[in-house]
Amino acid sequence: MNKKNDHTEFRFFDNRQKYLLFVNTCSEKWVIGERISKELRHIRPTPPSIRIFDSGIGDGTVSY
Repeated sequence: MNKKNDHTEFRFFDNRQKYLLFVNTCSEKWVIGERISKELRHIRPTPPSIRIFDSGIGDGTVSY
């Protein structure tokens, strides 16, 4: 018999409504954008492009 673990960590992306509420009311994306803009000033990309990968872990933390 499987017993649901009541101590599992909550992840925002598990519930779309909660995730959208979070990302629209916090500065996570803004902070990431500001950090990227600081780095872009120091690089000279060549064609075809520059690729930026933004991968959160779903708990709302921003670390760099």
